[in-house]
Amino acid sequence: MSGRTAPDHRANLLDPEEAETFLRRLLRSYREQQSLLDLTASLGGQLALAAVIERILDTLKERLEADRASLFLVDRQRGELWSKVAQGLDTAEIRFPMDRGIAGHVARTGEIVRAADAYQHPAFNPDIDQKTGYRTRSVLCGPVKDDHGEVIGVVTAINRKTGEFTEEDVDTLRGLGGLMALTLRNAVLFEEVIASQREVTTLLEVANALGSTLDLTGLIHIILEKAREIMAAERSTLFLLDRAKGELWSKVAEGLDGGEIRLPLGKGIAGHVAATGLPLNIPEAHQHPLFNPAIDQRTGFRTRSVLCMPIRNAQGEVIGVTQVVNKRLGTFTKDDERLLMAFSAQAGVAIMRATLYENVREMKVYLESVLESLSNGVLAVDGEGRLTTVNGPAERLLGLRAAEVAGRPAAELLPAVHPRLPAWIEGVRESGRALLEYDLEARGALGRPFSMNLNLVPLLDASGKRRGVVMVVDDITTEKRVKSSLSRYMSKDVVDKLLADEQNPALGGVRQPVTILFSDIRSYTSLTENAGAHQIVEMLNEYFTVMVDVIFERGGILDKFIGDAIMAVFGAPFPHPEEDPVNAVEAALDMQTRLAAYNRERCARGLTAIEIGIGLSTGEVVCGNIGSEKRMDYTVIGDAVNLASRLESATKQYHSRLMISEHTEQRLGGRFVTRELDRIRVKGKRQPVRVFEVVGRAREPLAAKEARRLAAHSEAYASYQGAAFEEAARLFARACQEFPDDQVFRMYAQRAADLLARPPAQWDGVWELKQK
Repeated sequence: MSGRTAPDHRANLLDPEEAETFLRRLLRSYREQQSLLDLTASLGGQLALAAVIERILDTLKERLEADRASLFLVDRQRGELWSKVAQGLDTAEIRFPMDRGIAGHVARTGEIVRAADAYQHPAFNPDIDQKTGYRTRSVLCGPVKDDHGEVIGVVTAINRKTGEFTEEDVDTLRGLGGLMALTLRNAVLFEEVIASQREVTTLLEVANALGSTLDLTGLIHIILEKAREIMAAERSTLFLLDRAKGELWSKVAEGLDGGEIRLPLGKGIAGHVAATGLPLNIPEAHQHPLFNPAIDQRTGFRTRSVLCMPIRNAQGEVIGVTQVVNKRLGTFTKDDERLLMAFSAQAGVAIMRATLYENVREMKVYLESVLESLSNGVLAVDGEGRLTTVNGPAERLLGLRAAEVAGRPAAELLPAVHPRLPAWIEGVRESGRALLEYDLEARGALGRPFSMNLNLVPLLDASGKRRGVVMVVDDITTEKRVKSSLSRYMSKDVVDKLLADEQNPALGGVRQPVTILFSDIRSYTSLTENAGAHQIVEMLNEYFTVMVDVIFERGGILDKFIGDAIMAVFGAPFPHPEEDPVNAVEAALDMQTRLAAYNRERCARGLTAIEIGIGLSTGEVVCGNIGSEKRMDYTVIGDAVNLASRLESATKQYHSRLMISEHTEQRLGGRFVTRELDRIRVKGKRQPVRVFEVVGRAREPLAAKEARRLAAHSEAYASYQGAAFEEAARLFARACQEFPDDQVFRMYAQRAADLLARPPAQWDGVWELKQK
């Protein structure tokens, strides 16, 4: 044997206590590895995110002996932590900001937090404990990192069942974290694929639903229902934009009673989105400056989150907004925004289609109403020569029932009305040129003869292609012809009343009291001598329109235009002896007021102002239609007509704008302020008449200066009528000094001086008018 001694193997053996500790560690490591293998096996075939999270949490609680556990994924775009949680048969999504709690701290820093007393950790948020009544003691929270070391999630174990979380628990958490990262990434990707497929399916279903109706109100109901369904929202609203009024309106708004509601463009969340065209995603509505809490206060509903999206037409113009309220679980996400945007695009197409259909339907009803409201008969013939439209007046006039003749050839039905109608219609259809035929003898319902004017117009489509012919039949039988004639010089109410009684003798001639109004343009020749024919006609048309409207408003009728003069009658064909003179004077004053406004417009255009004189006289005349059946004029004949004409002419001599005869003044009942101008004898008449100037309405306050002027005239005029010419000359001269603009005072001062120099042999106070 050699001299070396054999090694002592007992020196390398562990003592019993160390061996026990080693075996325990070995067993723990084995169990952890086995647990990881089991977890890997169980997760290998699982891609549903909620199930993955649930399996991870079960393993986490078991391995760390924790009372509770949670796992949240990181949404860096929104700065939130989120998770899928199984609730009954549904899966809910919960979210909270990354700047809250220990989990948020770990997500931001990537560090593991182990806290024996959670309430002592600065990042701990006790609000959840306060809400739930649960008491958090110990916490172990760690990050889940991907291959690049980026935190993609956070796992948390709460309240170890035996003691505090240890360093070994930290190691276990690290080991689980590496395994969870890949599994979670696959599950999230799978979730996104499923969500994308579900979104496509949902949008296809929505498209089918939106295409199922053209009724706008029904469509809005479908849109609201589908928006609420796909966005998992409690309520939804759709507003359409009325650009003409600058308002958003809705016929359907959930939670609000009543019909249509409107709000100004730019006001509130919906108004802001419609005005800017930008979506709004508001997680906390009551903290947003655009939110109006008044509706919540009125309805008792609590608005939490709001997602509002513009709806656009094919041209990209905003036509409305879709608004969903209160996502059932959590707040609205970026995915929700994208989905609602796609949904709103489909809704926009459907709304435009329904709006177009509604507009076409409304236009159809409108055109049908227009056709029925016409007094003329209207028929339409299509390109094949078939009747397509017969309005009510045509049915009654021609005896053609629309329901019976629609689709039948016009060539078979219309010869009974007039034998040349089919040939005329065919000629218009082929040539594309309109045809007018006047005063045709035709036969209508039951063979009744009538006179008609016929207008045939080609019917064109939007491209200008001829699609048929429209025929307008104007019944010009006696009553209609008389009414048409009368309406040119009477107001509609007077015409209707006149023609309502077929036995009314007014058309044949009656003797009755009336008030005649004559008006004439001053200096007409000088006013128009430098104007062209077109300008003269334009001026007269404008002037006559203004004046005739006033006459009609005061119940007068237009007798005739005589060059630039107007003759009107008050009291025909229906006399009102107590009111007709008053209405005539009121009309004359209104004519002066309207003329002043018209002159302001003329002067603004650089044109010369127009001045007029008006004469009124009241008396008994003969009234009636004079002429033939096809051409007649309603007029009056009598002394009152001649006197009114003379007074209108005399306004120039007396420098007055409105003169009336004593016969008119006596019937005014003190409603107007007048001054007696003279006692005159007009040319061709022996009987003198007192004439007056209308100063104004008695109900209107009289200025002090105007009262002095009238008093001065009354005193001086009394001396003049009493043949005290010297006194009259003195008084009129004094009045001229105080009222230099009153031409009447100047005229009488000169006249009194002349009479004083050459006293008349016999004085009756009457002045002879030599001119007409």
